[in-house]
Amino acid sequence: MTVDQIHIEMMEPRQRAVSIERLRELFPDAVWRCEKLPAALDAVADDSRNVTPGAAFVAIVGYETDGHLFLAKARDAGADLLVAELGQVESRPELLEPVEESAILLVANTRLAASILAAEFYGHPSREIRVHGVTGTKGKTTSVHLIAYILSADGRSPAVMGTLGIEFGSDVWKSDLTTPGPIEFQKILRLLVDKGATDIACEVSAHAGALSRTTAVRFETVTYLNLSRDHGDHFTPEGYLEAKMAISRDAVGMNPDVWGIGNARDPYTRSFLEPIAPERRLTFTAHDIGEEPTEPCDLVARIVSRSPDHLEMMIQAKTWERSVSLPLIGRFNAENAAAAAAVAVATGIDPDAIVRGLSEARPIAGRLEKIDKGQDFLVVVDYAHAPQPAEEALACLRELTEGKLIAVMGAGGSRDRGKRPMIGEVLARDCDVAVITSDNPRKEEPLDIINDILVGARRVKDPRAEIIAEVDRRKAIETALELARAGDTVAILGKGHETYQIFRDKTIHFDDREVVREWLEGHGYGGVEE
Repeated sequence: MTVDQIHIEMMEPRQRAVSIERLRELFPDAVWRCEKLPAALDAVADDSRNVTPGAAFVAIVGYETDGHLFLAKARDAGADLLVAELGQVESRPELLEPVEESAILLVANTRLAASILAAEFYGHPSREIRVHGVTGTKGKTTSVHLIAYILSADGRSPAVMGTLGIEFGSDVWKSDLTTPGPIEFQKILRLLVDKGATDIACEVSAHAGALSRTTAVRFETVTYLNLSRDHGDHFTPEGYLEAKMAISRDAVGMNPDVWGIGNARDPYTRSFLEPIAPERRLTFTAHDIGEEPTEPCDLVARIVSRSPDHLEMMIQAKTWERSVSLPLIGRFNAENAAAAAAVAVATGIDPDAIVRGLSEARPIAGRLEKIDKGQDFLVVVDYAHAPQPAEEALACLRELTEGKLIAVMGAGGSRDRGKRPMIGEVLARDCDVAVITSDNPRKEEPLDIINDILVGARRVKDPRAEIIAEVDRRKAIETALELARAGDTVAILGKGHETYQIFRDKTIHFDDREVVREWLEGHGYGGVEE
């Protein structure tokens, strides 16, 4: 899989008819309100625009709209069954007035119902493919790709699903969410099964855990990487943790023999693994060759040496030890590799295939991605958009930098405002030069976001960094590149693989990597990237 694959239009895989008798079995405690029911339903949808004649429509309360407002539209499009949330219609009985003569199923949780129905209508595809779920604040995208490389080396036909879309072989399908909604998720699984995939390594976000997107998915393995501040606009810290923990509980509900893999260095791993059968738990860690794990674990990746291109490691499991040259950089990528290796150990993959897979890995789009046009300084683009991932990315790059470490970073608008001063503190403390700029401002004024970041930067006593504020992200990147000299590193953080920038009234094409390449080529650097 390469970072330059072309996105293609997703096919519509088949749904199968489901009888009303089967629906009664699936929802024994639900309330049925109907005059007449068909013998069977042909499909399920949670968007009224996707309803076809003979379908069931599930009304879901979303962040921005309420599906119950579209019950009549779904009925008019041909829906033979409307699935509504009991609590919603009890508090707002007027929601059912336009469709009171329709067949209605009232359930306690329509998100959960959508997950159950989607699995049924798509024929439970997760029973026909090995699904490997990975959750954590950071590292999910890299880890699922490393798992796929190992599975390929073992002769399997893996797919990947996450922030970068859905990838299988040379095909890539776009996805708007890290973990798609429950119906879309089952649709993707069915598509991949029908196309011949044997495994899928998928990112499972906190939203997926909280919103029942994967409740009806049968996982072969679930892996927990870490937990740090993110999504503060949607979750309290306690809610964010609970959303992650729900993933392993749901996985055990669908497959009591699921393997649970956890990061021995993270304090919440014990809670994540608690629902998993003790004999089906594995822990991993990564550290430098001179360190020792603070906690006992089943698999260790020891970093022997680093370069701007590779990590040389020794991976040790219970019964074997192998050296591996991982073509990625950063201690956290050693941890991601250890997680992927632990998944492979749990599923019985030969250690030599694990080594081959990790050695054949390629840099992941927007994850410490090097932009090399033959310049005498290092340029890296990374998706780190929260304080801790930014801190870790900068620490990694500091180890590889002889000269100055120059960073470009902003923060997203209409999102967790509390993390902005924390980002400022990291930049002021860990860089030599910090260019604070726009990310995706959305509905906020870019300068207001920058000022929030500057509040944190000013808190740092004796800051290391020279602080520059530049609202225009292109100009900010160009400023950083103009300051760079031989031996320096320019780290452009926050947007990674994204190819757009969102403003109050428009969304424009914008790719940090393109801006860097254009600047380098315009200043006489023309080397061919690998």
